[in-house]
Amino acid sequence: MRWIPENRGKERKDFTLAAKKKNFVEGAAVLALTIAIVKVIGFLYKLPLYNLLDDSGAAYFGVAYNVYSLLLTISTAGVPVAISRMIAGENANGRIRQSERIFSVALPTFVVVGAVFGGFMMVFCKQIANFMEEPGAYQAIFTLGPAVFFCCVIAVYRGYTQGHEDMLPTSITQISEVAFKFVFGLSLAYILLRSGAGSGIVVSGAILGVVLGLGASVPIMVWYRRRAERRNSYQLVCTDESVNGRGETLKEMFRIIIPMTLSSSLLNLLTLIDVKVVLNRLRQGLQLSDLAVDTEYATFTKAHSLFTLPSSMIVAISISVVPAIAAAIAVKKYKEAGEVMSRSLKLMNLFAMPAGVGMCVLAGPLYYVFYGKGSIHAGAVLAIMGIASYFVCFQLVSTALVQASGHERIPLIAMAVGSVLKVIINYTLVGNPRFGIIGAPISTLVCYLMISLVNMVGLQLQLPERIPIRKAFAKPFLCTVIMGVAAYGSYHLMTGLAAGFFTGSRFRECLALVLAIGIAVVVYAVAVVFLGAITAEDMKLIPKGEKIAAKLHLK
Repeated sequence: MRWIPENRGKERKDFTLAAKKKNFVEGAAVLALTIAIVKVIGFLYKLPLYNLLDDSGAAYFGVAYNVYSLLLTISTAGVPVAISRMIAGENANGRIRQSERIFSVALPTFVVVGAVFGGFMMVFCKQIANFMEEPGAYQAIFTLGPAVFFCCVIAVYRGYTQGHEDMLPTSITQISEVAFKFVFGLSLAYILLRSGAGSGIVVSGAILGVVLGLGASVPIMVWYRRRAERRNSYQLVCTDESVNGRGETLKEMFRIIIPMTLSSSLLNLLTLIDVKVVLNRLRQGLQLSDLAVDTEYATFTKAHSLFTLPSSMIVAISISVVPAIAAAIAVKKYKEAGEVMSRSLKLMNLFAMPAGVGMCVLAGPLYYVFYGKGSIHAGAVLAIMGIASYFVCFQLVSTALVQASGHERIPLIAMAVGSVLKVIINYTLVGNPRFGIIGAPISTLVCYLMISLVNMVGLQLQLPERIPIRKAFAKPFLCTVIMGVAAYGSYHLMTGLAAGFFTGSRFRECLALVLAIGIAVVVYAVAVVFLGAITAEDMKLIPKGEKIAAKLHLK
């Protein structure tokens, strides 16, 4: 890669910060659009899959993914964030050669890490499945092993490109991954099901699409980085050619990665234990049969696929905000860092609050339209998960803010507290006949609420300038309440009107649901503008936002 020697350090830093602020917006926009596409395709993958699978198959799928998530988190959690943060900081200080050293050290390290954890998942798949009290899930766990290796390699490349404020490679590979999953995963599952294969084999076929998608992403990332080097795409300016030793670079990398990994993997580890606790308490505490346990857990798993949709849109903010804040803090521009933090929280609220409340008030019809009749607890499970989905979004952004500001240990404490509470609540409530499987979403809600609170308290105590919280929360909350009333009322109104014209209950529910959501979206948009929940200054965070603000006469 060609670098332009430059001695104007201060001017370079000011230019970099201006570019970071602009790229934060552009990066968030690119990722938001990508994640919307990815989640739509991903949901279209899970929706027919869950309708193809019986309850045992859905339970196997959920257990295998939880095991995969734990090993994936241990091997990759914090890797893209740490690398992007390190590279963004070095670039802001003109140490371009050190940025390249970071990548050259990270790649072989995580190739080895990925091989170890992926191999562990494959070799001990039966023991893991037995430990989770779902022996039939071992084939799905085995199939996901290579995915861990591919994810480790991809994580390094994504950290490198994100550190240069380039979100396009991440977007391209995310779309390719989900496209492979959708086309090959569903096709294999359908073929295996028609051939009479058991639930474990069918789930393995569906999961193989995930592995193929990740494998295809590796050469894409390699090609993209090499092209950036040839073209000098990032227009880097070198003011300091000093380079740290490989050992020193690796030590610094793990100093950042280890607290992030511990915090994330602790949550995933306790979530895995949590799954075991839930299955055990359903079986031992409530004395349910194996089939009844699978039915109840399948209800929770299906609700979980809807529950993750709002947070997927917030990932764009949590990824894009890290390099922008890290670059500002690297040159001690704390006020600018605080400005980005405040805006990111407000953006999160404007998206996550209405999504969570909408899912809560329309939980029953949402579950029925997508999955048909589930257990008698399906509506209540999804309603609680809807509120919990907001706090997942809050946790994602608050964790990103804390990590970007250099205080990696705060999320570790937060996730430890939240995860322990989750396990305790699950053990207590799921085995109680008054709650049963409803205890699982309650524990999820409490867990992410606690993590978010600890993150924000810790962040406010550590920052030289506090974030103005009220401005980021008050008006989005009021607009969301108005939207929730409109959604609930219009759904029941539409259901009554549709009853006179349509006899098919599921189609009637779908029609009423679509109309109610449409009305709620319009009401929310009007409330946001009318109550001034979004300002002309906020609109600058959105591409073409200034023109939109002018047309809407925002102040």
